[in-house]
Amino acid sequence: MKKILGKIVCMTFILFFAFGGSMSNAESILATSGWSISNGKQVYVGSDGKNLKGWNRISGLWFYFNSSGQMVTGIQNINGKTYEFNRDGSYNRQVPASKTSAYANSTSNGKVKYYDKRGNYIGTGKKYISNASAYSGDTMTASGQRPRWGTIAVDPRVIPLGSKVYVPYFDKVFIANDTGGIIRGTMIDIFMKSASNMRNFGRRNLEIVVLDR
Repeated sequence: MKKILGKIVCMTFILFFAFGGSMSNAESILATSGWSISNGKQVYVGSDGKNLKGWNRISGLWFYFNSSGQMVTGIQNINGKTYEFNRDGSYNRQVPASKTSAYANSTSNGKVKYYDKRGNYIGTGKKYISNASAYSGDTMTASGQRPRWGTIAVDPRVIPLGSKVYVPYFDKVFIANDTGGIIRGTMIDIFMKSASNMRNFGRRNLEIVVLDR
């Protein structure tokens, strides 16, 4: 007990001298430091009297506080990566990347930011579900270029020629520089390096993101 009291007295003197002999400042910080409720949300006030933001380790557990200093829970997208937090706000796990879905989060102006599977920011854009097919061969695109891996044919009335289109299935940004007579709406036709790759791909519904220019 004497040792505990001694530590308390010692800490009191440290705080006293750290704040220029003003015990009111030290007592104020001690009183406000720790967990608190703000606007119905959990926040954590640091020793400087300000709400913590971003990743912080508290009592051995990791927590994440948004830009308003509020503790997050559940599934959250942070800098292009998806994390799961427990109901008490403690970090649980990173959610594995989906094979067919892009990571996204909204911006203050209503646009949606998209990230690739490595968490790299690729831009804002609009997401569609596309009925995708594939083609191959030695041909020429509608824009006068030879197609290569990364070329897609589109309906230019919906996806303008020259557009960059992110396809999460391949985790790759394609260039819309070809058209096709049977390509309508949000359909895309993906150039493949070989006929076997084309046949293996067949036709399938994919998520695509037409990136803003």
